[in-house]
Amino acid sequence: MRWLLESPAHWPLSRWFAVLVWSGRKTRRRYSTPVSYVREGASSYVTTGDRWWRNLIGGAPVALRIAGRWHQGHAVVITDPEESQVEHERLFREHPWFRVLAGVPRGQRGGPDRDAVDRSVAAGRVLVRIEGLQRNSAYRSRPSDMP
Repeated sequence: MRWLLESPAHWPLSRWFAVLVWSGRKTRRRYSTPVSYVREGASSYVTTGDRWWRNLIGGAPVALRIAGRWHQGHAVVITDPEESQVEHERLFREHPWFRVLAGVPRGQRGGPDRDAVDRSVAAGRVLVRIEGLQRNSAYRSRPSDMP
């Protein structure tokens, strides 16, 4: 998936998926992973049940390839369970496809199933807000000097 999202043939999937690039806290080694995302103005949200987000604790510079273009921003991990619950529910309600990609079922009123969101957050689902996204037009391929 990462290869496809970084290729010129990204368009079938890039409206729902992006490539996130960051550096490890201790090793400074670069990592990347495909993620589903929601864009809201100069910010994007990424939700994950994996553990890579631990490298972003305390805020970290990241790069995000959205729709074939590299953007730079600053990642903020939402670790407070209550805030995470509220934001997940809002994002899943406003962007139903984001809920589907996260594997959260629809509730009886059409929004996300609140109990499923609660169980998911309790099991380790984390929300990462990427703030201050700015397109970096100097980069056409994966930049080596980005995080």
